[in-house]
Amino acid sequence: MHRIDTSTAQVDKFGLGKNGFTGGNPQTGVLPTALDADYFDTLQEELAGVIEAAGLTLNKANNSQLQAAIKALVGPGRLLNVQIIKATGIYTPYLGTKTIIVEMVSAGGASGGVPASSSSANFASGGGGGGGYAKFLISNPVATSVTVGAGGVGTSGGTGATGGSTSFGSYANITGGSGSSYGQANGGALIALGGSGGTATVAASAQSILTINGTVGFPAIMINGGSGANHFGGSSVFGVGGIGSGNGSGGSGIGYGAGGGGSMRGTNNTGTSANGASGSGGIVIVWEYA
Repeated sequence: MHRIDTSTAQVDKFGLGKNGFTGGNPQTGVLPTALDADYFDTLQEELAGVIEAAGLTLNKANNSQLQAAIKALVGPGRLLNVQIIKATGIYTPYLGTKTIIVEMVSAGGASGGVPASSSSANFASGGGGGGGYAKFLISNPVATSVTVGAGGVGTSGGTGATGGSTSFGSYANITGGSGSSYGQANGGALIALGGSGGTATVAASAQSILTINGTVGFPAIMINGGSGANHFGGSSVFGVGGIGSGNGSGGSGIGYGAGGGGSMRGTNNTGTSANGASGSGGIVIVWEYA
């Protein structure tokens, strides 16, 4: 766009380089400002561009299209920003934010570590539990403390650690997936249960949209002291449970809020102990709207 620049424009009327219009003065010989097609084309295309940018079709019979376009482009409800929070701290709303939608998961639990097997004893642990999930809306948000749970850590020869809770102020809290313990059998079959999934609680001060419990870790199943299977870690909305091992330590949780895969030592695979696998940490995602 440009200001009027015809030869009869009033130069610097609104400041240096800011020309304006004049009606002229016959007594002093000042001519009124002349208008040209270039100036009117500029005005037309500037205004039409705003209307079309809002997805509207120009309509000669509608004199409120510019107003409708501005409301559509800068009115309430549009997405302003997204904050992804992976560590404990303070959430500060983006400038102009009126509403937020928060999605978050707690951390996954670890699987239990197993002792070294022998010719007469075998050990296995189920997968750690997956983290829970919550989605909720808050109007007129303010600075809020955020806790992001750390993944449960796998241990040596014991119960895996429970994943940390994730919370958003007093609005919501999700417990972490629990760790699993190991089972023992003297040369025979065994089943070792996985850890339970995390659960979410949303306070009445927020509008709950959706809550999902974390998946229970898969149990370890071993037959006749040999290798086993089916002891994946529990999954979350944002993560996949680690793979269980048939002989050794399982895999860590993948993504966010996933449980560690179970570990195993059978009488057919005697040797050293195997640590449990760690779960993955939680995450908070804040969608900020005008």
